[in-house]
Amino acid sequence: MKGKHIRKEKKSIVWILITLFVLIGVIFGYFHFKSDDQENLSQYKTIVGTIKNVGDETLLIETNDHQKYLISIAGAVESNKGLKKGNRIYIYYDGQLDINNKDIQNVKVKSYKVLE
Repeated sequence: MKGKHIRKEKKSIVWILITLFVLIGVIFGYFHFKSDDQENLSQYKTIVGTIKNVGDETLLIETNDHQKYLISIAGAVESNKGLKKGNRIYIYYDGQLDINNKDIQNVKVKSYKVLE
């Protein structure tokens, strides 16, 4: 009788540990893989335009009023996959856009969405 009780107790402990590890994994996953949609992007300025050229760490964007901006995306995106010439793009940024495109490091891109 005592052996069955010990086995039942071990089984309960194993289930508690499994549940605990799953819960920790879910919490970690939520914070680690939190997308930009869950962040408050309303505090940033926005620009919408057409991609005219894609460099390794830069985009040349033309807005609806035909103004062109060279924007550095260094550190903002892991790759420029999906950023193709002709695509429309919506960019959330902080800083001041330079019309003469002399100080492209002044703008920090927080996030972007490609509008196909």
